[in-house]
Amino acid sequence: MIKITSKRPSRWILIALFLVMVISAVFFLQIYPLLPEITDLSFYYQLTDPYEEDGTLLLYSTDYIAGFDTLSPYIIPALLAIEDQRFYEHRGVDLIRILGAAVANLQSGFGVEGGSTITQQLVKITYLDQSEKTIRRKVVEAITAMRIERRYSKEEILETYLNKVYFGHAGYGLQNATTFYFQKDPEDLTLEESAIITGIIQNPTMHSPLNRPESMLARAILVINRMEENGSITELEAASARENLKNESFIIKKTD
Repeated sequence: MIKITSKRPSRWILIALFLVMVISAVFFLQIYPLLPEITDLSFYYQLTDPYEEDGTLLLYSTDYIAGFDTLSPYIIPALLAIEDQRFYEHRGVDLIRILGAAVANLQSGFGVEGGSTITQQLVKITYLDQSEKTIRRKVVEAITAMRIERRYSKEEILETYLNKVYFGHAGYGLQNATTFYFQKDPEDLTLEESAIITGIIQNPTMHSPLNRPESMLARAILVINRMEENGSITELEAASARENLKNESFIIKKTD
């Protein structure tokens, strides 16, 4: 005699699903009020000093880059190679990058690799308290990054990021950084200079061109290596750049 078994889920599965739904709902209700309002004013606004209220609307400031036509052809490839190689593939959050960063940090030590995309970094410096290190803040950051990606183009995100990001002694924004470190505009940077500038971003203190030149050069060479690996530059260009970076002329000294 064939025994007929019930295909209804057990009550423990139903209870587990119910608990997951309840916990998710409670978590969402805690997160939702923390999500920042996204407007053009908040997105493009840059504080001249993080501890002051006065700032500058980037759209109308001549102190900031106006767009990709004012950049060296090496800047964006260098930036993406070292900070967010899948930038044009994700929608604000890159799960593959997060998993890769977790593996790298387990293998080589915490802090070796970051999991945040450029969009998440932009959210952090624009909307969030960077001193807060909680899971709740990371969730807010991720959700806001996805909202930013739905509202703004990839190019708008990159331009705004380069105008806002911190470059150590040079202050905020790519224009200030290239003027301070190389006495050049962003459009005139060489491959080596582009690698140095974008390499600073991860840790402006650790990779300071003024105080930590060895670390700066090692980071710049890593940028070159990543660009070669993803095909942004040729093998010959990469070899030449690595050789040039070993030249003492790239040890930057502060100008008066």
